[in-house]
Amino acid sequence: MTVAYPHTDVVAAQRAGAECIAFANKPGKREQFMKYEPAGIVDQMTDLPGAAAAGHG
Repeated sequence: MTVAYPHTDVVAAQRAGAECIAFANKPGKREQFMKYEPAGIVDQMTDLPGAAAAGHG
């Protein structure tokens, strides 16, 4: 599992066969990430361990 910051990280992870959790740190980023269908999306890094353990954000 990887963490994606720009949407290109989501695309790269998917092409490599890895799941990723996107980090939506700014308004509107969650919506941008949704079209790339990451395994999950978190708004705060403190949510990352729980999302990774659950396999989604």
